[in-house]
Amino acid sequence: MRKAIREIARNAADLRVLNERNNGYLERHRKATERKMALETAKRKRKSPAGILETFLRGIAGSPRVLAEFDGKLWTAAIDRATVTPDDRLVFRFKDGTEVEGQARHILYKYAG
Repeated sequence: MRKAIREIARNAADLRVLNERNNGYLERHRKATERKMALETAKRKRKSPAGILETFLRGIAGSPRVLAEFDGKLWTAAIDRATVTPDDRLVFRFKDGTEVEGQARHILYKYAG
């Protein structure tokens, strides 16, 4: 824009040509802004899984390899959610997105004993 203003002041150039050039600058700016926003969105999406993984690793770092009893801190670090379905199934969704499911009575019987 500054360049166009200086050109008008110096040369008294054809206003139509300058408007076309200015419109070109504005279009390039619009495209660059859109590209920047898309890159920032992609960056945020990549950072989110990394943050989840870091939190998970910190949560299990001090835990023993074999647990003798329930560890609430480890549960919170590993499990995103647990769902009981109407057909009596348990679905565990881990923070990494994987899911494990089975009949509730089989899972509860196996781990309650």
